[in-house]
Amino acid sequence: MLDANKCRARVQRGRCWQPRLSFDSPKLRSRCGGPLLKSILLIPAFFSSERTLRTTVRMIKPVLFFAIALFAAVPFSSPVFCQDEDEEEFTQTAPSSVQDDVEKAVAAFNAGQDAHAEGDLSKAMENYLEALRLLPEFPEAEYQIGTIHQSRGNLKDAEESFRRAISLRPAWTLPSSALGSLLVRKGEFAEAKMVLLNTLERDGNCIPCYPPLTEVYLQTDEEPEILRKHLQRLTILTSKSRIPASIWAAKAAVERSIGEITAAKESVSRALSLDPESTPALSEQIEILLALKDFEAAAAKAGRLVEKEPESVPAKIQLARAEHAAGRSQNAISILEPISAGSDAASGMIAMIKLDMGSDPGPLIELLKEKPGDPAVLGKLCSVTRKSDPESSLQYCLSASEAEPTNIDHAIGYGAALLQLKRYADAANLFSRLKENFGDNYTVRVNFAFALFQLERFDLAREEYLWITERQPELAAGHYFLAIANDRLERYTEALSSYQRFLKLAAKDKEQFADEISRVELRLPILERQVDSGKRRN
Repeated sequence: MLDANKCRARVQRGRCWQPRLSFDSPKLRSRCGGPLLKSILLIPAFFSSERTLRTTVRMIKPVLFFAIALFAAVPFSSPVFCQDEDEEEFTQTAPSSVQDDVEKAVAAFNAGQDAHAEGDLSKAMENYLEALRLLPEFPEAEYQIGTIHQSRGNLKDAEESFRRAISLRPAWTLPSSALGSLLVRKGEFAEAKMVLLNTLERDGNCIPCYPPLTEVYLQTDEEPEILRKHLQRLTILTSKSRIPASIWAAKAAVERSIGEITAAKESVSRALSLDPESTPALSEQIEILLALKDFEAAAAKAGRLVEKEPESVPAKIQLARAEHAAGRSQNAISILEPISAGSDAASGMIAMIKLDMGSDPGPLIELLKEKPGDPAVLGKLCSVTRKSDPESSLQYCLSASEAEPTNIDHAIGYGAALLQLKRYADAANLFSRLKENFGDNYTVRVNFAFALFQLERFDLAREEYLWITERQPELAAGHYFLAIANDRLERYTEALSSYQRFLKLAAKDKEQFADEISRVELRLPILERQVDSGKRRN
């Protein structure tokens, strides 16, 4: 008879196994010294890296076919002893009912896989449940049942199934990553973080763990140092082959959060090149547009995402944010109201939009008493009080930034309040620092340009307005300030071109630009003579 260590080696060769016992049951350890179905339902290491439900179905199925082949090749026995090759084998033949149950369980599971791949979730669920009835300790079946519950929105049942699968096979990372993702969806970020980090400790290449862990970090305003370390891991992953779009989208999200907008745009473009229909990548593309203050483009893409995912609450909330940012607050409320009963985020956003639609800070101040330190309320007060009480606005913006340090909008609001107070030097210093990390942020560049212009730093202001007009060539105001900067720098030919461009664009809204149009029309005859006489420095 072999000792436990020799028996474990036999388990790896498929010679020592017993259906109906748990992987780690004391009874099995006493008989075979090793886990049960690892030699039967052996999941390849790369399996834990699969992301989508349908791909998961395709991956598990060949494993079960392998199991069937193993059942056919190995006598259905329940070994009490394990032995060396030259020893006489002593076995007890398992009852035929045990053999039949295992075969039927595997067959039911495979039938469930077929139905699952075809999108027939009811039939798939029926077969998975039958497999569990026949073989109660069947982690693959538990996991697939969890995925169906999750797709149907039955998060409680899905969580129970994932936890059961984990208890049956603790080293299997796929149900652990699924549980972490589900906990993120429920907003239980602390446990989600623990589950995902523990899983990554066991397998640093667990691809499905990274997107939900990224969401945890961003939702909980993780320290910048942690975000940068996480970004390093994502960067290493994206250097490998066959990395899914979701990892590139996660990388883009972290890059955006730390102000590396250019890198974020490149990452999300790579994600969409891999999978043009990737929901995480499309969603992150919208977030980048919102960060760049390109609200119309963000709203258009968010609308298409909702068309693609008509039942997605996060997609509808993102569309509402874009509509509100674009100045269509009532549209945003109309989008949110149908989902507000089942979504605290939607109902809270409706309340904030309604407060934001008014110019009276009173209700917000009262709300702040109920929610002291709430960054959303502080951010709204930062904006609402900017013109009426810029000194108070400074304090609200500062408090909001301290409460939510990764949100650049609060820092921008602080700078805008400085401009309102005509503290142009302080504003220029602030926006100069913001530009270092958020160089692609349109609002940062516009405010920085205006501060420089007011300080009569026309050389630097000109560079900013060149960037602005390249980015928004149809924006009349940008060409107006660029023209003046060129004019003051005696770059007359360029000034003339910019003035003419301004007049063409301003003609679309003469009422808004009436004063500026008058000034330019007075200046143009003199400027044209200066150009003709060669008084220019271009």
